[in-house]
Amino acid sequence: MAVNDTVAAQSAVAAGASLDIRPGTGTRWLVQSIWASGACQLKRVSGANEVVLEAPTAAKWWQGLVERVTDTVFLRVTNTGASAIDVGYAGVEVP
Repeated sequence: MAVNDTVAAQSAVAAGASLDIRPGTGTRWLVQSIWASGACQLKRVSGANEVVLEAPTAAKWWQGLVERVTDTVFLRVTNTGASAIDVGYAGVEVP
């Protein structure tokens, strides 16, 4: 991948499981949108520290974000519901 390339993914996340929005070592992303089809927690993770940024109880679409993530400081979406949900994100690679 190269700077300004689009990064995006979507996957089913089981109840109690998480999707990390985290690039590989030495890479940085600018996350611009995140979506979840059900109850979840959006967290910022840095090492062993996790901060819950928001905890919607239904489907949510966060758009217009300007959130830089690296392999050590990243975002995590955790499914807090009783069944699987779809979670996805989109952004670009940055220097």
